[in-house]
Amino acid sequence: MNMEIPRLYLITDDRRCGGRDVEQIAVEAVRGGVRMIQYRPDRRIVRDGEYLERARGLKKIISNVGGLLLVNDRPDIAVLSGADGVHLGAGDIPVKEAREFLGPGKIIGYSAHERDEARDAIGQGADFVTFSPVFPTTSDSNPRSPIGSESVAELIKMVDKEHPVFALGGVDHSKIEHLKSIGVTHFAVVSAITEALNIAESARQLVDFISSR
Repeated sequence: MNMEIPRLYLITDDRRCGGRDVEQIAVEAVRGGVRMIQYRPDRRIVRDGEYLERARGLKKIISNVGGLLLVNDRPDIAVLSGADGVHLGAGDIPVKEAREFLGPGKIIGYSAHERDEARDAIGQGADFVTFSPVFPTTSDSNPRSPIGSESVAELIKMVDKEHPVFALGGVDHSKIEHLKSIGVTHFAVVSAITEALNIAESARQLVDFISSR
């Protein structure tokens, strides 16, 4: 995988979008500087045909600024939509098989909740992992106890720098400075952008916070 992974990663959430559709959120987030989006539809409502159609639309939006689109769970949708990759987790197609299906040119992310799980995913061919939940969050349909920021810092020390570890879960503007101070360099967010009154401005502030010293 030779594409550079941005330091800010937006994960969409149909349940936490302030009544706005995912395309509107993507357009505004891109205006604010977001360059990687994971399309995570509510699979209770969004069927395969709509999933594919919306993924294709989101790919056009983010491709206009040279950004990356990943789709949730579905390597087949990633290929058919022209997305840049897929994000997997426990219970999905194993990373090794997804890599064989997608080939070396697509990005594979993985949702990890334990350090051994994260390292195993990278060993199977994942390009990056999200490690969560760092802080209490309302964006997880299967709530878990927070792992704490130090757990993210410890995992970062265990993996090579070519495989980013994204802090996920309750990450917002107020948490970034602390996370940066302990060595976290990559940040995944949901409601900090999707529920913001001004999506573009919220995204812009996050990008600025992450980029500043």
